[in-house]
Amino acid sequence: MSSIDIIRLHPDQWEDFKALRLEALLLEPQAFGATYADQVLYPDSYWQNRLARAQDNQNDGLFFARSGDGLVGMAGWFREPGATRAMVVAMYVQPAARGQGVASQLLQAVLDDIQQHADIEIAFLSVNVDQEPAKRLYQ
Repeated sequence: MSSIDIIRLHPDQWEDFKALRLEALLLEPQAFGATYADQVLYPDSYWQNRLARAQDNQNDGLFFARSGDGLVGMAGWFREPGATRAMVVAMYVQPAARGQGVASQLLQAVLDDIQQHADIEIAFLSVNVDQEPAKRLYQ
């Protein structure tokens, strides 16, 4: 695998985001609160708006790992407006890119982004107890 760049996507790159998110939901359904069956039906505007909100960077952020011309992972965070707690969400790395530090880079980008908000006191997440690699990363 070529080097990894951690990037944000512009709203006009929504199709790349949608494809990666749906792949994650399809391959690792136990890791997410959302389902493929629901999100595959979301209109194009949902994906565009999600990226636009992440660019605004007030109450959420979304980062992607790019290798060459393709996305190989993603992670994000969100909080309710005005909340002092941010939840790490949407962590996914494609199977072929696992074990190469991609998840660590994504998680670090998310935590660095959260730290830019002085009013956020705590970052937290949930993980499926059966996902040992994810548990090791988060610990």
